Amino acid sequence: MLVDMAQDNREMAEQTALAQMEAGSVVADAQQAMPTEMPPDPAEQASGSFIHIDPIHGADGFAKIYALPDGRQFLRFEDFRSKNGPDLHVYLSPEYPTTTFAGLGEEPLHLGALKGNIGSQNYEIPAGTDLARFQSVVIYCRPFRVVFSSAQLTAS
Repeated sequence: MLVDMAQDNREMAEQTALAQMEAGSVVADAQQAMPTEMPPDPAEQASGSFIHIDPIHGADGFAKIYALPDGRQFLRFEDFRSKNGPDLHVYLSPEYPTTTFAGLGEEPLHLGALKGNIGSQNYEIPAGTDLARFQSVVIYCRPFRVVFSSAQLTAS
């Protein structure tokens, strides 16, 4: 009987997750555990607005790069909302892709998996990264090799 109850609970959780994904309101557990506030005294270095690549792929909101007094740099998404997709990741790209199959350009910088499709989130940029070589932030679907959205960065 306990095995049946556990199976029923798993099935109910899967159905709930599928319903939320279809409704477009999934927020990753990682984002819920991640602080959404920036540390004190950030200086904005660059920013850009996300674009819709096509009717299926797109995001709204802003990508901003901040430098902290201690030298650390962060990419921050603000007022962010993205369509769902499998295995979405965040990259800094030397190009500004504006089509689904444009790719990431030569030597993109991977910042990690997308933490959630709704809400503010932070990605630490590795120390020593030369930001001058990157033109955009890209949300990229790894399994299908498609660009979901990009934001062209402009120095602040």
